[in-house]
Amino acid sequence: MHMNVAILVSVLTVSFSGICHKASAHPKQTSILVRVRPNNAVLRPTSQQNFEERLLSRKIELHLKEATLMEVLSTLAVIHRVPIGIEYSLVDQNESKLVVESKKDSLKAILDSIVKQEPLYRWEVSDGVINFVPVRDRDPFFETLMNTSVFKI
Repeated sequence: MHMNVAILVSVLTVSFSGICHKASAHPKQTSILVRVRPNNAVLRPTSQQNFEERLLSRKIELHLKEATLMEVLSTLAVIHRVPIGIEYSLVDQNESKLVVESKKDSLKAILDSIVKQEPLYRWEVSDGVINFVPVRDRDPFFETLMNTSVFKI
């Protein structure tokens, strides 16, 4: 039996109202994506690889100025239906500093632009989900949680 479950764990309730309205004070938000796959799950690498290639080559129009990382990722997830997970760095200040100008750039080009402007993070694709992971200053609890294997009983 093939089973692949994604669970979004949010330590603080995350509101997508920030997409339309910027608040002057942003609370610290921590969201992570937990992927659960039993050890005996079978993935078809070619179909998964094709899906990821299609996802990353998608052309997206996006125009954001002075946006936070959460605003950019929320827009990609909600408006453009891109599957995204994030684990926040402990030193992230949630600053409104990102500029994304894309008339029809690939999703990969947009993601590369984001991490170039926000070097606290790197992005990766895992099981069809784009994950933003801190390159340093990870929360020890979430680092342990993300590196924990889950076995089917």
